[in-house]
Amino acid sequence: MIDNLDDAIAQVEFEITKRKVQDSYLEYVVATNKDQKYVASKFHTFLCNSIQEFMEKDDNPAFDILLLSVPPQFGKSTTVTETLPSWYLGKNPDKKVIICGYNEDFAIRFGRRNKEKIEEYASKFFPDCKLADSPCSNVEFETTKKGRCISRGIMSGLTGNTADLFIVDDPIKNRQEADSETTRKAIWNEY
Repeated sequence: MIDNLDDAIAQVEFEITKRKVQDSYLEYVVATNKDQKYVASKFHTFLCNSIQEFMEKDDNPAFDILLLSVPPQFGKSTTVTETLPSWYLGKNPDKKVIICGYNEDFAIRFGRRNKEKIEEYASKFFPDCKLADSPCSNVEFETTKKGRCISRGIMSGLTGNTADLFIVDDPIKNRQEADSETTRKAIWNEY
């Protein structure tokens, strides 16, 4: 009898967590980043709530932009770039996402983290979101509903790829590149 009661309690707790994760980006970030000992500070709570409000606006015209300017090491990449695409695809498995960074390796790391989160958490929290068999790499993966996530460096030629969610995380690698007029012009031209 106790085992069944424990199982029933665990099931109810899971259903509560599932609903929270589906309804709250902050809850999803916390649930899917436990391995990194993620702690949601007031800043992270504000960031997640602001992102969710922006993403769920009904009057969201095409090309709305949310610009986040956050100092290094504040958890921006973990909170946004490594997590938002998987939550967005979980809720919208037919949508397209592009993740872009200063180089290919940097962007691929973000794609890998999102793919891992879909593999580990989607079946639990978002049963309509499943990874397709092909293509399925750390650079690009698709859902069975024709959604997609592509991760590329900023100068790697994204032309021809559409996105419902486009994230640019650290388009400039360091101070030297930021001070280079040539690099800034090249990146601006790529935009």
